[in-house]
Amino acid sequence: MAKRHKKVLIDTGVVIGFLDGKESVRKEIYEVIGIENVYISTVVKFEIYYGMLKKEEKATRQFFKEINHVRLDAEISDIAISFILTHRREKVKLPDCLIASTAKSLNMELYTYNTQDFDYLEGVKLYKPKYKEKG
Repeated sequence: MAKRHKKVLIDTGVVIGFLDGKESVRKEIYEVIGIENVYISTVVKFEIYYGMLKKEEKATRQFFKEINHVRLDAEISDIAISFILTHRREKVKLPDCLIASTAKSLNMELYTYNTQDFDYLEGVKLYKPKYKEKG
């Protein structure tokens, strides 16, 4: 049973790791965070379905049934626009802006392997996993 009660938004790479069966990701989600505290952005859901193979569909749909979803709204959009306008030089990617703004809007930590895509965005708290990815 997870000891944390903090809500955590997971990024696309984390979902891929989970679906690929990476033990460190599964333990982090089930034992540390708690599946009931795991959230996914609409953007991540789109990215996963976009890159998914037909044979992965069943497992993907099952995982998405287990976790909480966050839809984009006006506040998330406004924060994303602010990130875009503030970070034009860094050429911040639109999906990353939307994912980061979701985490910021809902005061969630963002669990990602691509910390360099988010660590310069103001107010975005990155999740530090207990279990490290191997390999």
